[in-house]
Amino acid sequence: MGMLRGLEERPERTIGKLYAKLSWNAHERVEHTDSGRAVEEDAELFEWPVPILKHSLEEFLRDFHLATEIGVIAVLNQVARQGTGNDFKETCQRLLENENFRLADMRRATKLVRSWAS
Repeated sequence: MGMLRGLEERPERTIGKLYAKLSWNAHERVEHTDSGRAVEEDAELFEWPVPILKHSLEEFLRDFHLATEIGVIAVLNQVARQGTGNDFKETCQRLLENENFRLADMRRATKLVRSWAS
């Protein structure tokens, strides 16, 4: 699987679905514009302060998190190709102990790093 080892059994499906969703959102579809989302979520378009569209924000954050994790996995796999021996294993162990890495809550990336740390 190369750069996407650790993502999924079929990473092209995960990436394809994410790409399709992000592409769909990039086009002028009423339900994917700020105005259309506000109407769907029963928010007033001209409120002040501007309403937070909870559903839209949560969906965006899920997609953003997945896109970020795909990038992290690709970088980890590149680093793994260059790392060898105990130094690399210790680096993986330190990464697993790193608070920021844990807070990022990237379960696929964590599982991948664990496989190298043991």
